[in-house]
Amino acid sequence: MTDLLPPAVRKAIYAVAIPANAFIIAMGWSGNRWVLGVLAATVMEAFAELTDRHDAAIHAAAGLAWPPPTAIAAEVKRIDRTLLVTEWRDLMGGLPLPNAGAYADATPLQRLIVPVSDWRVARAMLSESKMNAGT
Repeated sequence: MTDLLPPAVRKAIYAVAIPANAFIIAMGWSGNRWVLGVLAATVMEAFAELTDRHDAAIHAAAGLAWPPPTAIAAEVKRIDRTLLVTEWRDLMGGLPLPNAGAYADATPLQRLIVPVSDWRVARAMLSESKMNAGT
């Protein structure tokens, strides 16, 4: 059935369905009320397994090893931490980064991230960036 849906719609369904499933499963019936977190540990273990299988399938489809080699995993982690502290600095309006001490060694990018809510502005900015880069 989902094969009939456009790819963008399928992606949106996955983006909503997986967190919704985790939330629903994480709720448990206790006496006469629903209690959030009753199965939290089991849900997290199941979600970790699902994530690993998902990552393995994506990497296999791209012809890449899963898990990735140690050097590649370390570089991805470094880039991820750099982008996290950059995004937090530029997009979170001065809120403190939770567990900031864990990211003390991560240096944000010098260039600021500017949020853009209109795709036409984003397209113009991308075009300008490409022209400046000579591509």
